[in-house]
Amino acid sequence: MLKNYFKIAIAVLKRRKFFTFISLFGISLTLTILMALTSLYDFTTDPGYPDTKRARTLYVDRIQLENPDKGWMNSSPVSYHFVKTYIDKLTRPEFKVMTTEGGNFNTYLEGKR
Repeated sequence: MLKNYFKIAIAVLKRRKFFTFISLFGISLTLTILMALTSLYDFTTDPGYPDTKRARTLYVDRIQLENPDKGWMNSSPVSYHFVKTYIDKLTRPEFKVMTTEGGNFNTYLEGKR
């Protein structure tokens, strides 16, 4: 019985191909927009697990120095010295994150490489 329903539906869709295309395109576009808006609304109202404390977190990615008078600008990754000297003194953000560009680094644990 279900097989007959599919056969009838396909036969009807084949008769008017242009209207079928417009109808299916309109339905799929509407569903895509609704899903995107629902996802955006859900994220803005309740960010979810990893970002539950986003307002209390400070992200420092790069440092940018510029002098508009002389027309120069310098952008570089955050250094450990900058984090220890300036960022750790801040009391407001509970969590502080430092990221750097990828590369090879030596790590030392208890004086051993």
